[in-house]
Amino acid sequence: MQMTAAWKHSSYEALESWRKAQKLSLKALGELLGVTDRTLLRWRSGEGAPRLSVQTAIEQMIAKGTGRTDDGTSSIVTAYLSTNKKQLTPRQLVELVREIREALQGTAEEE
Repeated sequence: MQMTAAWKHSSYEALESWRKAQKLSLKALGELLGVTDRTLLRWRSGEGAPRLSVQTAIEQMIAKGTGRTDDGTSSIVTAYLSTNKKQLTPRQLVELVREIREALQGTAEEE
């Protein structure tokens, strides 16, 4: 079981600022991170904290201003968005990330 490091309220505040800047709902952010919106509310209240791997992904996501970077999804989404000029809604972006992750998992299972 992966332990959690000290998760500071300021860490959640940074995540919340990033979420608002990206115009994502709590549910959409939770889907990007692989957690429920209820889990996010627990983090905000201090009742819980993300696992270390999730904390690292959050830090990377905020630093780069994109989605998660630990599985290659971010670079694929960035490439897609740079070649496809159509504006995506937050819901469409979450669906795109979900589809990419499923495809990546399928590729990893085939190897």
